[in-house]
Amino acid sequence: MINPKKLLLRSIGAGINLVSFFAPRAGGRLAFRVFATPPKPRIRDKEAKFLETASRLDFDFEEKRLAVYGWSSYGEFSRDSWLQSSKADDRRPYVLLAYGWGYNAGRWRYFAPPLLEAGLNVIAYDPRGHGNSDPGQMEYPMMVRMQTELIHRFGRAKYFLGHSFGGGGMIGTIGALPIELRPDRVCLMGVFSDARWIFHNYRKALGLSSRTYLEMTRLIYQRTGRRLSSFDNARIAARLSDIPALLIHDPDDDITSFSNAIRNHRYWPGSLLYRAEKAGHHLSTAEVTKIVMNWLIQGIAPEPVTHSSGFYQAEHELHAYFIPVEQDWLHGEMRSGYYA
Repeated sequence: MINPKKLLLRSIGAGINLVSFFAPRAGGRLAFRVFATPPKPRIRDKEAKFLETASRLDFDFEEKRLAVYGWSSYGEFSRDSWLQSSKADDRRPYVLLAYGWGYNAGRWRYFAPPLLEAGLNVIAYDPRGHGNSDPGQMEYPMMVRMQTELIHRFGRAKYFLGHSFGGGGMIGTIGALPIELRPDRVCLMGVFSDARWIFHNYRKALGLSSRTYLEMTRLIYQRTGRRLSSFDNARIAARLSDIPALLIHDPDDDITSFSNAIRNHRYWPGSLLYRAEKAGHHLSTAEVTKIVMNWLIQGIAPEPVTHSSGFYQAEHELHAYFIPVEQDWLHGEMRSGYYA
């Protein structure tokens, strides 16, 4: 039976390849535009009701409005009082929340209440093209810049809680922050390890030609000054031994394969990896929520977990022999169902 989604993706890829055949650079630009354009935002009623309980702390980011939500454990507050208290009052630390591709901040409706009950404030946001933020393209370097701007505006977050794409951005953000602005603890759920894995799955799903893919990667280099291989969360994590981290991942995750979690864990010294059986990619079960709260609020790790010694260092050029990299993607070891 024909999979309509696969057929649509292949049709899009064929169109991009046709453009690339006659105009390679235009084809590369089109391939990246399709890749970086989020799906149309859809906020369900239960998510909208939760978001209505927040104070809106929106601001302009790179010429687009960024929707930012604040919840206070000390009752309602104005924008000005939030900005003052979050920066100046150490008794009111906050947790920064970052979700995955295609979601909205209503995704945190089960996570925010227990954090507030514990006396913590909460900040969440909709990245560009998501939720209530302005439309536009969204990619990893922008996610890092966005999260860094949030930290500079609202002060150091005591804890980071991230999921999928947003959580992957948090690794890059922590790596870019000075030590004094880094969080005390982080919890990352269903996070990818290496940007090349994402692009490999995208290329495979659309059937992009070598010419198209090459021009797309050249465009990324022109825009960022970095090769695709440099967007490697695991190798960034190898330098974050000062950050206690709990990684949560379902071994049967069909969106971001479990191999991503294993690779991040092996590189990140001192990190803990919890296998959340049957929790799916969304990881919003009551069990996972409780585990996240125990870790962030009290520093209590779940059982059983595996502990990382951080054997695989960022400078270790033999990592390809030990950890899933491109040759594993080609054999389906790190596949993704997002484009399936």
